[in-house]
Amino acid sequence: MPKPNLFHFATSELSQDAFICWLASCADASVDDEELRDAGARFLSALLATQDLSLPSIPSIRVYRQLDRIDVVVEINESIIILIEDKVGTADHSGQLKRYLEAARARFPNHKVVPIYIQTYIQSGYEGVRAAGFSVLTRRDLIDLLPLEPADSVLSQFREHLEMLDQDYESYRFGQVWSFHAWERYMEVIAGSLDQCGWSYVSNASGGFLAAYWGWTECRFGELYLQVSQEKLSLRIVPSAETTQAEIDALYWKAREFPEWTVNNGRRPRKGRSQNLVFLELDHRRFDQEENILLEETVSGLRVTTEKLKSFAKSIAPDPLFPPTL
Repeated sequence: MPKPNLFHFATSELSQDAFICWLASCADASVDDEELRDAGARFLSALLATQDLSLPSIPSIRVYRQLDRIDVVVEINESIIILIEDKVGTADHSGQLKRYLEAARARFPNHKVVPIYIQTYIQSGYEGVRAAGFSVLTRRDLIDLLPLEPADSVLSQFREHLEMLDQDYESYRFGQVWSFHAWERYMEVIAGSLDQCGWSYVSNASGGFLAAYWGWTECRFGELYLQVSQEKLSLRIVPSAETTQAEIDALYWKAREFPEWTVNNGRRPRKGRSQNLVFLELDHRRFDQEENILLEETVSGLRVTTEKLKSFAKSIAPDPLFPPTL
């Protein structure tokens, strides 16, 4: 049996906070262990570099946990404050970053404040984080900062933990059955490959799913768009306030009959803020003979469907819609 990894059990945000506090404190000039001192100094130097600052040659480090509800605060030589918001899969919310930054500046008015956002898992975007003035440090950034083969057990186990997590995320490249993390990474890749594409976890009564959505196209009944709900590719609509359910039903029949695609379901739309019109593919992914994903071909197929969506929107523009006689 391989040696158990502490961080496979200590998976909470507080556990990661503790590691960050420990690593930052290792940069203090009084630490005897050269490997730990260098690792801590490299970590803090990377954080300071986001504000074009350098670590003092003889740093004095003081670390606070949950100061003014901030995850980690690192004080360097009584002149610099590094404010760290640490995440393990959750995302920023409720304006917390702005509040934390204001609290740090109020408590340390004579210090230079460096706001950092650390995410070791994946979240669907960092626009709000950066808009709040925070620099982002990802799991991959942390791996690159840590020693390659550290002698220290804690450093070694944390690096191994991040590497195994990274392998899980990247496992979407191999095989057709994916873990939740693999799907998250795939959604991130898809969102980065298609124009104006977002992604998120969608909760529902049956447990929820990951989805990417793009191709927003206005029509007289609302806004059409495409959605990948893990394997399934569907055409959806956000109806306008004036659109009736009868019109949505008629639109469903038009989508079924549109000659440029093949529809894979016969269920009518269910009333809601956004509605699924038709499934276009039950599995939109493309694979090679070894069942490894062909990413370029998959993205190309989604782009082709985006163009078909535009054609469909044009096709319903000139004529009134009526459901067929049954």
